[in-house]
Amino acid sequence: MAITDNSFTPEELTAAVAANPALVPHLVGAVKGAGYVARSADEETSFIGTKTKEIYDGLDKDIFDTSGIARNPTERTYDYAKRVIGKFKEDTTPLQQEIIDLKKTIADGNGNETMKAQLEALQTKEAEYQKQLTEKDTALFQKDVKLDIRDGVRGIKFDPSVKESVVKVLVDNATQSIIGMAKQQQNADGTTSVVYIKDGKTLLNDKNQPADAAYILADMLKDVVDAGHQGQGGGAGGQGTGGAQGGRKPTALPATLPATVKNQGQLMDWLMEYGLTEGSKEYDDAYDKFGTGLPLR
Repeated sequence: MAITDNSFTPEELTAAVAANPALVPHLVGAVKGAGYVARSADEETSFIGTKTKEIYDGLDKDIFDTSGIARNPTERTYDYAKRVIGKFKEDTTPLQQEIIDLKKTIADGNGNETMKAQLEALQTKEAEYQKQLTEKDTALFQKDVKLDIRDGVRGIKFDPSVKESVVKVLVDNATQSIIGMAKQQQNADGTTSVVYIKDGKTLLNDKNQPADAAYILADMLKDVVDAGHQGQGGGAGGQGTGGAQGGRKPTALPATLPATVKNQGQLMDWLMEYGLTEGSKEYDDAYDKFGTGLPLR
């Protein structure tokens, strides 16, 4: 093998790294210099955790700034959003009550031209408020979908011969397309799930069940996927991490889900209670086993 004349084979390079671990940081630097992202499994886990926390913290702040209603300490973000928006939709706001009172006064013949003008102004304000509420509801839903898509991206290892800039454009385009197809579906049991509609029909996976974002994303990006090396939640820069949560040894899972786990969000909490780290192979296997058929929330 001769490094200087580029005559070495991939196998020889692997052997050289195994014999001389000091080469690793130099190789990582070279990979990054070529425009690729390179992170260790631990760095990838930390990166994903940080980005996920930023998304949820930003979402919590948006909800609080809009509503003035604080999130309960143990409440998951999407449960918090659902509670706040549901309250806004169900409760009569002071503005709505003022409109009701003015309408009654005018209908009883006790109004005047000033009251009619006030009613019109309040109705315009209420229409704008409802528009903002709908936009906020849509934005929250889209953020929920984006998190599902992000999880899908983590499970894909892209073809290393395709430049990262190209992959990013393809992922961004696929993300926007998937968001446009996402719809909230009200289930018979009162729960809500996300389905993806194309040409008026729900997209199905190979098991004839509603496809999730990860399935659709993988299909859209199949031309740039390294088919022989699908990721295990580690993203394009790694192959995932071990199963222990913060070094804690995972506890054996029961054979069946407890009755308290009724949606995917609760399933995530339940798995982590047993010491499984999100993104690990053990976590993904358990999620696939127990998550089939569970609504998103």
